[in-house]
Amino acid sequence: MTVTGQADAWQASIASDVAVLKQGYAGLHADVANLGSKIDSLANQVSASQKTNWPLILAAAALTGTIIGGGWTVMDLQNRLTVSESVAPLKAALSANDTEQRSISERVDRLSTSIVDNRTGLAGVSQKISEMEVQDCSISDNARMALGSLRQLLAVLWSDVRKEPLPPIEMMPRVGRCN
Repeated sequence: MTVTGQADAWQASIASDVAVLKQGYAGLHADVANLGSKIDSLANQVSASQKTNWPLILAAAALTGTIIGGGWTVMDLQNRLTVSESVAPLKAALSANDTEQRSISERVDRLSTSIVDNRTGLAGVSQKISEMEVQDCSISDNARMALGSLRQLLAVLWSDVRKEPLPPIEMMPRVGRCN
């Protein structure tokens, strides 16, 4: 082999290596372009996922509000049930108290009617007592007059027999309203 032949072989080898390198570079260029488009796609997906997803946030807030409101309602109903269970004996006691109060009110009404009747009867008794006192006074006056006449007679007889005046004596004391 001659130097020219060697140079030609070398050139042919270099040309074939350059062709392989060009093919590799073209493949590499395609791979880099493909990788670039994939990176752009991933960047778009990342930026889309980093954007605020308002519909999801609103749905989560509504669901949270519903859960809290439902829990609150359940607790309120449970408290009301507990309160109504503890209030039931109080309601029964109040009902019994109302019944007892009505009974006492009826008794008070009967007593007030009885008091009015007693006062009416007492007024009648008081009137009868007044009449009896008037009659008693008239009887006492008549008795006093009769005793006065007897005293005068006794005084006359006493002075005739003893020759002195009759000592003062009270035969009928003055008692009551007749004085």
